[in-house]
Amino acid sequence: MSLQLLAILAAAAVLGIFAMSRVVRVRMGREARFNGWRIWVVALAVLVLVPIVLAAVSGPPTVKGATPFVESTIVYFVALAFFALLMAVAAALVRRFVLGTARPLLLLALVGREPSVADVPTDPPMTDAIRTSVANVEVRNNVFPRGPAFMGQTELPGFSTAWASLDEATRELESLIVDGARLGTGVASHAVDTASDARSRLDTLDRAAKARGQMRASTTPVGA
Repeated sequence: MSLQLLAILAAAAVLGIFAMSRVVRVRMGREARFNGWRIWVVALAVLVLVPIVLAAVSGPPTVKGATPFVESTIVYFVALAFFALLMAVAAALVRRFVLGTARPLLLLALVGREPSVADVPTDPPMTDAIRTSVANVEVRNNVFPRGPAFMGQTELPGFSTAWASLDEATRELESLIVDGARLGTGVASHAVDTASDARSRLDTLDRAAKARGQMRASTTPVGA
């Protein structure tokens, strides 16, 4: 194996170890990237230790006076920059084309972070699951009228059942929205608006029901 090929393989191995370590560290509950004094240790190993190892196996200077160490070191740094550029291009392609459970893992390995808000598509079309969940929330939300009659729902028979049904449907939709952000697929704005509206109405009715329950308790005669 030539020294130049060894330098290229060393550069590929360094970035491969970086990618694997990011995933392992996150799985262990740590930050994906090294920080503090650790980043200096890593930089020292990558920029100094690896070239020293290459120098140790490069042997004496050639007849022409050029040292194999200098040649292998140049090849190593060029290969390191080239593979880093390839990883950046791969990350851009993942952001653009890859969806699903593989997306967070690939971005974590390639760039050291999971999908952010900037990586999530804005207002994508609704999937079948999202569309069904939105319809379920809307049907249950329409049980409660809007306007002055809204607050009076807490006193009507069947309120608790209707509230719980809407809450369950809204939780399902909220879970799908969270999954869309986590997987980088995004969620249609109509779905987000529907969930936000339902959750707001649920919270309002819940507070009203609790307040009226406390009022009834405070006005009930002792011993009644």
